[in-house]
Amino acid sequence: QNSYKVSGGLHGVGVSVVNALSAWLKLKIRRNGQIYEMSFTHGNADGPLRVTGSYEQRKVAGTYEGRSGSEITFFPSTETFTMVEFDFGTLEHRLRELAFLNSGVRIILTDARHADVVRHELHY
Repeated sequence: QNSYKVSGGLHGVGVSVVNALSAWLKLKIRRNGQIYEMSFTHGNADGPLRVTGSYEQRKVAGTYEGRSGSEITFFPSTETFTMVEFDFGTLEHRLRELAFLNSGVRIILTDARHADVVRHELHY
């Protein structure tokens, strides 16, 4: 039950650190039938958390429709990092470890840098 707390993460500061070191970061949260969004630029909120829509809470087998979850999209700051190109294989390996350590969590890794978008779903 408590594996999440000790799964090799940053113990609750992960998103805060990513936000502080990003040129921009966007959050999209689906919870309790509501869709919330918030965006940040260089670690500062562009505005308050806002409700941008709703969804019907129902689990459809084989899809994510009707499920709660969070989507985090960001771009690292070139003011902080000299190299902002990610190695997809390294990210996939680390996220696979996290998916394994956090049973029931589904992580979707998408690489949209090229014409052929690569998408991997990681869950155990």
